[in-house]
Amino acid sequence: MKLIKKKTEFVGYVVLYCGRFPEWRCPDKDCGMSVMEEYKCCPYCGRRLKFD
Repeated sequence: MKLIKKKTEFVGYVVLYCGRFPEWRCPDKDCGMSVMEEYKCCPYCGRRLKFD
């Protein structure tokens, strides 16, 4: 059986001059692109996103 991820993966923080922002990764194994917490779906593959 394959393990299918259902939730986005927390990667770390991105630090900019105005603050620190969490960085998330799409749970789709073929996509894996960086996404933001404001997204409902991944803009690259269209998969629905769930955050912890």
